[in-house]
Amino acid sequence: MPPGIRRDHPFHTAGGTVPSIEERLIRLEDIERIRRLKAEYCNVCDDHHDPDAIVRLFAADGIWEADGLGAYRGHDEIRRAFERFGRSIRFSQHNTTNLDITVTGNTARGTWHFVGVVDFHDGPARLTLARYDERYVKIDRDWKFAHLSAVRLAHHELPDLQR
Repeated sequence: MPPGIRRDHPFHTAGGTVPSIEERLIRLEDIERIRRLKAEYCNVCDDHHDPDAIVRLFAADGIWEADGLGAYRGHDEIRRAFERFGRSIRFSQHNTTNLDITVTGNTARGTWHFVGVVDFHDGPARLTLARYDERYVKIDRDWKFAHLSAVRLAHHELPDLQR
């Protein structure tokens, strides 16, 4: 083992070897691409939940699910869900942080914390705290959501939000 590299080093393989610089660079680039995928997801949600833009971020058999909102599999179901969301939500502001991404070849797992405001046409706005548990798949050179799950931790109505 190279000097200065601990056995619990985050880039260790299961066999205890340290990957090459090229392998480590590829892993870091993959993590950055997944971060960009998540940023694009949040931006699309905050731009009226464009259903066509959302489905481009998912694998063909991808799953989107959220507490209280249901689970949807595949582009057609996800598109229909986001059409409904776009009609019912006046605006939203998605903020994600505390990312933890683990890449294993052409698949990856990620966890994110979410703090956001969602303002509904027919009810009060809500401040929501949630955790995203996600799985990703690399298709060609692009990372896609294989499964996005939003677990609501808490929410609070904001009846006085200025519109």
